[in-house]
Amino acid sequence: MRPGSTLNQNTMPIPEFLEDLIRLLLNLAPVSALGCLVFAGISLRREGVTSTRDTRQDVNQILK
Repeated sequence: MRPGSTLNQNTMPIPEFLEDLIRLLLNLAPVSALGCLVFAGISLRREGVTSTRDTRQDVNQILK
């Protein structure tokens, strides 16, 4: 039994490997969130460049 945990007779303790898996996923969550933020920024930057080019071409065609 782990320190600080109380068990009733009707409850079953959480397996250690499940606790380790949950701890691992919680530790990886901030890293994956930062990665998603970086990839979203790269994607938006690429999209912004193409839409800016398209807008400039449209403006140049209107001005001609």
